[in-house]
Amino acid sequence: MNDQWDQHGTIIFNINRTYSQTDGFYMNKDQTLFVSESRNHRVMEWKIGAMTGRVVAGGNGEGNGLHQLSYPRDIVVDEDSIFICDRLNSRVMLWSTRNNKQGELFIDKISCKKLALDYQGSLYVSDIWGQDVKRYCIGENVTVVVGGNGAGNGLNQINNVLSIFVDQDYSIYVLDAEITVNFLNSTHSNVP
Repeated sequence: MNDQWDQHGTIIFNINRTYSQTDGFYMNKDQTLFVSESRNHRVMEWKIGAMTGRVVAGGNGEGNGLHQLSYPRDIVVDEDSIFICDRLNSRVMLWSTRNNKQGELFIDKISCKKLALDYQGSLYVSDIWGQDVKRYCIGENVTVVVGGNGAGNGLNQINNVLSIFVDQDYSIYVLDAEITVNFLNSTHSNVP
């Protein structure tokens, strides 16, 4: 296999970081980019080639109303829904990309930092308070899938999750960094 990759990048979106802090982004299969702008308390949608983006969540000032966000940290997109880690409100919001007026509360009282989706639509959320990653699947109980044994660097512990990824076999990869950087792999045989 002799794949050739262009070693020079191309700017496809130009976001002015003077006015925003971009903490999370997600590119969907239609090559639409979704960006969480923490300081502007909103999520933007950018189409390739567009000169401007469109607010798809928040953008109504900082707050805890269903139409507001407070420092959105991370996002994932499934079909036409956006899951938003609304960091300072300690919640995960579910927002439609078609109706940007307000979202709905998906998870309350969680200090989320990072999000991931699997191929069945289950949501994985890192929780700073619980030092764990939880799996949320509609119609099922919440399941701790990684950590939950206090902060630390043991194989059954996490501390400061930087990223989560779930592959097609439902193996969960966690980039965890506090003292050292660990890539943790957790495979559950009873997942669909």
